[in-house]
Amino acid sequence: MLFVNELRCLGRGACDTHAMCAQRSHSAWPGCSSCCVDKAPRAFAFAEDTGAARVIAQGTAGEYELREAVGQCPTECIHHVTPHQLVVLEAQLLRCALMKAHTMCVLHDARLA
Repeated sequence: MLFVNELRCLGRGACDTHAMCAQRSHSAWPGCSSCCVDKAPRAFAFAEDTGAARVIAQGTAGEYELREAVGQCPTECIHHVTPHQLVVLEAQLLRCALMKAHTMCVLHDARLA
């Protein structure tokens, strides 16, 4: 099973400054040739809400595609995990995202006061 730590993922548009990458597009967004979404499109897609890479289907991509996508991730945010680890990690990721959103709201409210 695969898990993407979306908090570490550079996501779509991360390579805007690189001329070579800016020439390409993936779903109307710039991307690198080493992007996991380009390397294994049956397994990864960009999340609409965060722009980070997300696993869309487990076990659909070829082993070579997956090894290439995992091996070329610049932030090493893609991991092979057990089904139990996947449940725990996804719950933790959701908790972190909720805490981050809450903290941003609290900071925004404090600035307004």
